[in-house]
Amino acid sequence: MHILILGATGRVGSRILAAALSQSHTVTALVRNPSSLPGQTGLTIIEGTPLKESDILRAITSSPAPIDVVITALNNPRKTGSPFAASVGPADFMENCVRNLVSVMKSQGIGRVVVLSAFGVGSSSENVIAPMRMILKHSNVSVGHRDHARVEQLLREAKGLEWTVVKPAMLTEGEGKGVREFGEVGAGIGWMPKVSMEGVASFMVECAEREGRGARVVVVAE
Repeated sequence: MHILILGATGRVGSRILAAALSQSHTVTALVRNPSSLPGQTGLTIIEGTPLKESDILRAITSSPAPIDVVITALNNPRKTGSPFAASVGPADFMENCVRNLVSVMKSQGIGRVVVLSAFGVGSSSENVIAPMRMILKHSNVSVGHRDHARVEQLLREAKGLEWTVVKPAMLTEGEGKGVREFGEVGAGIGWMPKVSMEGVASFMVECAEREGRGARVVVVAE
């Protein structure tokens, strides 16, 4: 399977890339700075930004094999790696990128996409404990969450696409204890759920491998 990855240099995106290559998939990665991504067997690196439809199209048409599925691990640019750091990019960064992606996917006949989001976005907020819900709503995290929500709405309105939105709980380092699914809203997930970035990455590659699942939102945690 040949996968186009957007956000392949990020915390989760780099792990998605590693997981995909370890499963003998081949990958095309669209990145702003090619020097930030070491060359590897099975990886094609294309310089560009998903803010431009033309760059996404070039990544697809320059791939050594037809793209079977797209995985996006994009997030709003921040001053530091902390989710509470101030945003340094446009508040609608992900929405604009995914809107461009959907347009190009349709024009190129690519029918499947897997999108990284976050627990607490959209309807899953009802299962976030009240103190954390207030933090998510009134801190810098809210910028990314609102953007994630707009991406989800954009996908819901798209026609003819098969998509999966993955909403992980608090991300942690290390291998973790595996990944469990908690449905679309995270019912029964517990008070302070967490999940390893490695686990989320492997789960997203597994989602990319599955066909015929239609439109799906899933909250995941350990």
